[in-house]
Amino acid sequence: MPDVTFIPFSKIDLLMEDEIEKSGFWPSSQNEIFDIERFLEKHLKSGLDKDANLPDDVMGEVAFRRGKKTCVSINAGLTREMENAQAAWQIGRWRMTVAHECAHVILHGPLYLAQGAQDGFWEEPPSQIHRCYKKQDKRFVADDFAAEMRDFEARYGWNSGCLINEPQARQRMEFQANRGGAALLMPANRTLCAASELFNDLRQNAPQLSQEARIERVVEQLAKKFLVSREAARIRCDDLEATKHADQLSLF
Repeated sequence: MPDVTFIPFSKIDLLMEDEIEKSGFWPSSQNEIFDIERFLEKHLKSGLDKDANLPDDVMGEVAFRRGKKTCVSINAGLTREMENAQAAWQIGRWRMTVAHECAHVILHGPLYLAQGAQDGFWEEPPSQIHRCYKKQDKRFVADDFAAEMRDFEARYGWNSGCLINEPQARQRMEFQANRGGAALLMPANRTLCAASELFNDLRQNAPQLSQEARIERVVEQLAKKFLVSREAARIRCDDLEATKHADQLSLF
């Protein structure tokens, strides 16, 4: 049975950027909004059902099928919210859900396919499904996310492998997909460069602002620039330690 191994977050960033590079879909410097749908359908060769009839507590799922397209399904209610969005964060939330599923395809697709080959599930049922639940939203809150990571490490050890059907495997895959989805929508180097420019501009043109106020301004602008929610932008900045440099003239 396949093993869900520890992948350093920095390596996940590099893996996602490598996939973007291979796809040829890098956003332009004038428009940093990554076309995640195009990436999923054209590069990952996955189907996308944006109007899936999923349970209310399921945001999205991936069906891995040997010899057929992987299919990503997004809760129809979430798609309706995105299409009727009154705020950018609602669009960002939908985009992050798709990006999260893309990361599962890249990082965990081979594991599910290997499991299927070993378990013989290709005959009944015809696919292996990985679901992502709304209750996982709290993992996008930085303090909760860090606490759960520490708890996971204390229980199982980051460097230990865990079989794909074990409970801790799912938690590890969710951590990895959260990081991978963020890396697709907000690539590390581009995010750091953008944050540096914004911090420098505020330092020079709004020196009266407190450090926390500058951070909030930068997070807000990054969310708009990459079309993600402010929550996702803040967590990405924290993960990359961009906000540590809010009180400096330059990040580099």
